[in-house]
Amino acid sequence: MQAVNLIGANRKQWASDAGRAWVALLTRAIPYALVSSCFAVYISTLTSAYTYDSIAYATQIREYVAMSKPGWLFHPHHLLYNPLGYYSWKLLSWFGLSVDPLKSLQYMNALFGALGVVLIYEILRRGGLCVSRTCTTEKGTGVFPALTAALIMSTAYGYWTCATDGRVNIPALIGVMLVAGLGWGMLSLPSIKQAIALAAVTILAVLLHQSNGLLVFAGLGSVLISDASWRQRLQLSLIYISVFILGIAGAYLGVGVFIKGARSISELQAWMLAYAHDGRWWSFNIQENLQQDLHALTRVFITTESPWGAKLSFVILAALIGVLAYVALRFVYRYRGINHSSQKSAILAIIAVPYAAFFTIWNPGYFVFWLPTGLALVMWFAMAVSEMRPRWNYALSIIGLLWVAAALTINVPMISYRIHRAHNPNLTICDALKKHTHAGDMVLITGTYLQPTATMSYLEVYMPYFTRVSVKNTLGECKYWHGNIRQTVYSLRGVIQNRINNGHQVFILKEFLSVDTWNKLQQRYSNANGMQNSILLGYKLQPITHAGELLAYRLVPYKTL
Repeated sequence: MQAVNLIGANRKQWASDAGRAWVALLTRAIPYALVSSCFAVYISTLTSAYTYDSIAYATQIREYVAMSKPGWLFHPHHLLYNPLGYYSWKLLSWFGLSVDPLKSLQYMNALFGALGVVLIYEILRRGGLCVSRTCTTEKGTGVFPALTAALIMSTAYGYWTCATDGRVNIPALIGVMLVAGLGWGMLSLPSIKQAIALAAVTILAVLLHQSNGLLVFAGLGSVLISDASWRQRLQLSLIYISVFILGIAGAYLGVGVFIKGARSISELQAWMLAYAHDGRWWSFNIQENLQQDLHALTRVFITTESPWGAKLSFVILAALIGVLAYVALRFVYRYRGINHSSQKSAILAIIAVPYAAFFTIWNPGYFVFWLPTGLALVMWFAMAVSEMRPRWNYALSIIGLLWVAAALTINVPMISYRIHRAHNPNLTICDALKKHTHAGDMVLITGTYLQPTATMSYLEVYMPYFTRVSVKNTLGECKYWHGNIRQTVYSLRGVIQNRINNGHQVFILKEFLSVDTWNKLQQRYSNANGMQNSILLGYKLQPITHAGELLAYRLVPYKTL
């Protein structure tokens, strides 16, 4: 009888061991399944609705390849992105894949997007990232909440859109993930190595996007609320700040002085802070901006341009906020004291709040800048769910998976629509104009960003990249001459005449004759009244049509008619 019982016990033990082995195997397989499936989805849905920034970066890489001038590779707002894009393009070439720089940026972002999804999963499952030794999984969320969060982020409209375009936001967001992960690791395992690693990834994040300088608050905060003694916290804080300042200063000084040729502090500052000094991006109409913020946060998760309509998108977002609010109340009630869970929540808040505040006054309403806030919300949701009782844990995770299904239903049609080149009006114009232009021709634009003519402003980068004509930007010329309209007009007329004298053609698009675009320019330069007529004086406008529609005008001097 004892033998029978022993055999039965052994069978149960073998079954239990086999079950644990299968669970362990599946757990190890999840990261590989995530990265491969996400990369496959992103690479198969690469967008043709290229953003302004994507084409600008690709153009800079192409110019560097053509001219071998390293200045083309370094953008002050995203110092590391173009070099990263260039070497990705070189790597693809080395493997025999002949693609243009724009396509290589998309491939790179698809890969980073897939890796970012796995990084979210691992940070949550492990409870952080540590350089000295692996963070213990007891302090993580576990597999199911982490996987749910990773899937929510992978199918989010903003994340998916950026992972299929050539813009900088996905690599920059990975910097945010790394700071959050290493910041969590700092809480329980504070060390000099951890502080240096945290400073290093903060530097990386800032060099990919200047706005990631806001991560310094999270990095420093994770040191100050860690388990270390006050003396050690002070030491680690000084190490973190010192390494960060040295890294950022070294990078900008090196590039600014030795590559960009800055010869004074004022020149270096003007180059580094070019965006901050450009008045287009600041807005202090807080009431209007907050409405745009809600729209932007919605678009992080779901497109408001879907066939289902913006109202349904807002309803789904409201449902998510309701679930988050409920989880928040339960979480705060359960963890009213100071512990690692509340400390991790604090770090996520230190990430989310500064980003939300800054992007309320800087380029408000642009959803890509709300990705860090959206990421913090998703990570916090997963962490809070993991702290619930098992039945609530699984119930809320299932709600998260239902959210994924709803997001796919809403987002996939718009993502699919933007795959097709024919659905991009900018490419349609470029393809049509290409039939009427030759190398050396020029297109003159106003350069103002005004709906519904904002499409035309995108052509400032579209036409040089896809049509191989040069573009002269009137607004940019005004800025170059510091608002001296007379000098601007003289300069533009000289460029036009020089092109025509050398046998090339000069065109203007329809937007150059739009009253709205010139009114927009006059908002910045009030003395620009009559500038349009002064530039075009002495030239006849010869219409250029395509498929029966007006495309542009060719400037023809009266004396040659």
